[in-house]
Amino acid sequence: MKNTILFYIAILICACNQSGIDKKHENNKDLKILNDSVIELILTFQSSQDSMLLNHALVLNNKAMALDSSNSNLLYNLNVRAQILALLNKKKEAFLLKERTLSKDKFNVDRLIYYGQKNRLIGRMDSSEIYFNAALIQCDKLLEDTLNIDVIIKKAEIYMYQKKKKEALRIINQALVKSPKNIVLKTFKENLDQYYEISIFF
Repeated sequence: MKNTILFYIAILICACNQSGIDKKHENNKDLKILNDSVIELILTFQSSQDSMLLNHALVLNNKAMALDSSNSNLLYNLNVRAQILALLNKKKEAFLLKERTLSKDKFNVDRLIYYGQKNRLIGRMDSSEIYFNAALIQCDKLLEDTLNIDVIIKKAEIYMYQKKKKEALRIINQALVKSPKNIVLKTFKENLDQYYEISIFF
């Protein structure tokens, strides 16, 4: 009798586990559909410029975040949301949302740049410079042993946030000497004036 009861309990546990697995699988499928739809709406907006598409993308993004009860896709969903808000010209809201996606590492370059921008945005220029200079130091450490194009671009961007356009151009030109055919560096140099105009107002 005891063995029979244990057998039925085991069946019930397996059934519950299977139900949980099926539900999780179903949630993952729904999340993928929602996320794919959001990306499709963003891409369609870029050709049509119809802001209603972005508003619909925000609604679907909300649903995706609600469905993701374990928060396993939280960073992805927050980044997508920030992108949508930026496209809707809600740049300050998008910028502040970005804070939730940052690394907890206090020496992380993106984190230091973010706080440099945040302090500049609220008028704390001295604190802003401290963060930007700390970010430059971290960039130099990352560039000691290798030519990392992403880090070089970040370093150039920091100089532009500091209104040091000549320094930004210098770091790009130095990198182009080592990697003259790099399309990212060439494109950045060609659009340097435009990037600079954006950086000093943001």
